[in-house]
Amino acid sequence: MARPTTARKLATSLLNGVDRNGVLQTGVAIDTVPYLALAGQLVTLDDYRKRSNYALRFLARTQVSVGTAKASDVNDKAMRIGLGVRMTLFDRGDPRTDAVLDECFDGRPKLPEAPSFVTPPPPDRPEEIEEWTRDVERGRNALQEFQAQIASYVTRVNTAVATCREAARKRNWNASKMIVAVAPTWTSQTGSGDDLARSGSGVWTTLAYGFEQVPGLQRNAQLLVHARWRDDEPVLTAKDPKVFDLRDSRLLGLQLRAGTASTTIAAEGINERVTPPSGGATTDRRYSVGFEHRVADNLWLGLAMGSGKSSATAQKKGAFVLSSLKWGFAEGPSLAMQ
Repeated sequence: MARPTTARKLATSLLNGVDRNGVLQTGVAIDTVPYLALAGQLVTLDDYRKRSNYALRFLARTQVSVGTAKASDVNDKAMRIGLGVRMTLFDRGDPRTDAVLDECFDGRPKLPEAPSFVTPPPPDRPEEIEEWTRDVERGRNALQEFQAQIASYVTRVNTAVATCREAARKRNWNASKMIVAVAPTWTSQTGSGDDLARSGSGVWTTLAYGFEQVPGLQRNAQLLVHARWRDDEPVLTAKDPKVFDLRDSRLLGLQLRAGTASTTIAAEGINERVTPPSGGATTDRRYSVGFEHRVADNLWLGLAMGSGKSSATAQKKGAFVLSSLKWGFAEGPSLAMQ
């Protein structure tokens, strides 16, 4: 289930897993935020926070993704490519609007004062050279001490800023927010780029509720409601593994997450209505339990397992296991300080 989060400038995801039909799925996805990548350094935090600048915040939170998926089944050689645009309608956990984070930054160490010593001019009389040499040496020592103070200051500021950001991440990990996304897709049934063709599109939305102002839940739980519409999706037929049919699907999911900003467990239920070209819609219900752990600053490991029950007689039933590894990076602040 898609979980709305603050988008990074660039992130790369690797997916390896076994779906509910026992087929290994592999893929790569690249996500980017075009507005911040192109114009982020021209926007200040004051501009971003103005109540009248919702359009600016909307653009800064809009993420574009390109992903691929390929099944390991010898009967399914298809390569699937999707282009997604994810838009955040509101986000109560946006760190760029976090007043508590501002106060934490304001409490960072102060810049040390520069020494006021000025090197005296060379003396005119020989008997003053010794005193002048001592003055120059004192000035040199004062400068070296100031340089050491600056190096220490930079280290302490970086530590303080990292501590503030970590506290904000823990404080806002389950904040309420909402996303809407659209994604046209293309499929090559042979796995070659020569027959790559449009294969419908999808629209989905996720609303997350962070239990704000609810004691006992506001820091440790999040409830997500997810809906998805998918049209003209090519799937292999049960009778002939080389023939693809187009189908439509409608999905509604509910997920409850609990834990911390670094480790969460989730229980999820999904109800999917699938309509093949011949009609005769079927309902697929899946239930799963997931685990997600933050291995490093920008590295996440996820694992989900569950089972499904389908009213389609031709569809295989059973358990499934999915694992994911997500890594992201950002080279610096995405918005300039005023």
